[in-house]
Order: sequence, then structure tokens, then C-alpha cells
Amino acid sequence: MPVSAPRRPAGRRSLRVAFPIYCSGSAIPACILAVCDRLQGAAFDVEYWAPAVEPAVQRPYHRVPLPRLATRLWYRLGLAETGLRDLLERRYLAAVRPGDIAYLWPALSLEFFERLAERGIPIVLERVNSHRRNSMRVLDEAYRRLGLPANHGITMRDADIESRKLALATRVFCPSPLVHRSLLEQGVPEHKLFHTSYAWESHDFHVHRTPRGAGHVPQFLFVANGTVRKGLAQLLDYWAAAGLRARLRIVGPIEPALRERCARELARPDVEHLPYRKRLDDLYGEADVFVLPSHEEGSPLVTYLALGAGLPCLVSPAGAGGVVEDRVHGLVRDPYDEVGWISALRELAGDAELRTRLGAAARAQAERYTWDQVGARRRAEFERLFAGG
Repeated sequence: MPVSAPRRPAGRRSLRVAFPIYCSGSAIPACILAVCDRLQGAAFDVEYWAPAVEPAVQRPYHRVPLPRLATRLWYRLGLAETGLRDLLERRYLAAVRPGDIAYLWPALSLEFFERLAERGIPIVLERVNSHRRNSMRVLDEAYRRLGLPANHGITMRDADIESRKLALATRVFCPSPLVHRSLLEQGVPEHKLFHTSYAWESHDFHVHRTPRGAGHVPQFLFVANGTVRKGLAQLLDYWAAAGLRARLRIVGPIEPALRERCARELARPDVEHLPYRKRLDDLYGEADVFVLPSHEEGSPLVTYLALGAGLPCLVSPAGAGGVVEDRVHGLVRDPYDEVGWISALRELAGDAELRTRLGAAARAQAERYTWDQVGARRRAEFERLFAGG
């Protein structure tokens, strides 16, 4: 159904969420759904504005700009990316009322932010990753070290637009200390920043672990788009150098330039590459160690799933997402620390007791980061904002 601003009781205010990407129930849309679900029953109404919604995740609070059949036509004609975003922004602006709060996720236009600010609508901005200036610097270096042309798609104009959006925001949600620090470095005032996190759906992630026998070969699990940003090239180099009695399972697409550069490592008999799938429960259940050497992240959702699965995490500081502590829930190593990574791979592959101890601590840590827990903390912050805080 197309959106029409529903009637609301006198005095009721709305938190109007907007993200101009198809709501499929994965990645960012899954986070938005989890937050919106935990805001039901609050003293304010909640709406989630999206260009289209997968029927399986449809909620009563969804608002879309066009009927489903018309939306499909826009996608087929190649008009969806900007056309549906622009239409969504216009319909949103027509619906928003004084007293509402705009809760905005990435990819919305600067003009949209400016129009809301002109009308005095408070803006809460979800900053999924570090400031683009920081991201661009980190990724330029990552591509340079691999001898590849930078292909991260971030420009100085993007960074300047982001800074202008941040200046218009009343509050900025930061999902990790890395994001928080990057925004401070770019001049965002501390009083605007709200340190939060992402989480995992404990009721919808069911991992069954079978007992490991004496001859068990440990399995390391990498779940992500195989890109330079995610540190896959370094991981494969370190894996080849470590000489382990273990297996590495890579789940997700690999960008072509990286596939070519790492062809020999990907062809190793102890490396398996699988396509991404929606349900990851069985893959986490079969794994013994989760690994993510990212160069740049906000707070990766796959790391929360690893904690929930009770897996020790071998990660970079970015891959840790602010929720994995070194020698507590896993091992944290700089993605360029070749000696440190090779040593960590060997240590985790060869020490079942260490894996068990770190995995138990990871599972306990996961209980602090369920969406019920994190959603309650976010709900309290929204209630404070509606109260004028």
C-alpha cells in the first residue's frame, strides 16, 4: 500500500525512521526493524519509511511511497535508486509534523536534511561507519599496500556532504568507539554523540554445536563481502604462511580484483569458498573460530553473531566492533601485523582449551548485546529526546 499519513491521537508525536534502501530484513534494514520492534508501546508513534518492503518482514509501522506493483515497475525501469529515494523524501516531508523526531539512516540527500532543519525537526543520525574522511584515508592505504587502484567509491565531496549532515543533526548514534573517535576527529561536538552498539536476535539465531573429537580439524569462519575493506587479502596471505592443520571457510562474494590477486590462496585445499546465505546458523555452529581482519568498519553484525555462537573471535580492532576484548573474548590484532596474525592463527588452531575458554566468555558477552538489551537502551535515549533532553 502507498503511504498516507495515518491519523494519530491529539498530542501523540512520531519518531519517523527513514532509510532509502529496500527493506529485506538483512544488514541495515534488519537493525532498523529490530530497533523499531523494541519501540512499540512507547509514548510516541514509530514509522519506518522505505522505498519497498519484502512481504516476509512487513510491519504495520512501515510506510512506502508507492503500491508494490508500481514499485516493481520503477525497479525494472532502473528508476529506483534515486527516483524512489526522492519520492520517499517528498512524502516523508509532507507527513512530518512539529514535535516529531526524524531518525535518519545513510543515503538520504543533503537537501532532505536541510528541509527538516529549516522546519525545526530534530534529526537523529545513525552513523553506520566512521566519518568518510577517515574511511577514505584508511581504505586508500589498504588498496595502496595491495598494489591495486583504489575502488572504495568514497570521494572528498561525499565527505564534505557528510560533514554538513552531521552539522544539522541534533544527535548522532555511534555504534562503536571507532566511529565515535572518527567523528570527534572531524570536529563533531561530544554533546551530539550517543555511544551505542548493534546487537543480535537471540530468539532467531539457533546454533547447534556437536562435540569435537580428538582428531577434530579446527575450522575458521570468515563471513563478509570479500573486499579489500574486509581485509580478506591479508587473511589469505597469513593463512598460507601459518601452515596450519585447520580449514578456512569464506562465506560471501569476493570482488573480482581481489579474486584475481588471491587466486592461488583461494585454490588451496584447506580453503573453502561458499556463497552468502540468509541463514548462517549452521555455518557458525560448524566453526571453531570466527575471523575478521577488517581495515574499516562501524560495528559488524557478523561479530555479534559470532559472540552469540560462542566462538572465539580473531579480529582486527575494526572487526572487534567495540565488543571483543583481546584475550577475553578472542584475540585482537592490527590487520597489518603479519607476525601477530600468524602467531594468533597458530595459537587458536593448536589450543582447544584456549578456544573453549574464549568462546565461553564470548557467549557471556553476547548476552549484553541482544536486541532486547540494546533496544531498551536506545528506547531510553529516544524517550529522553522527546522529553526535551
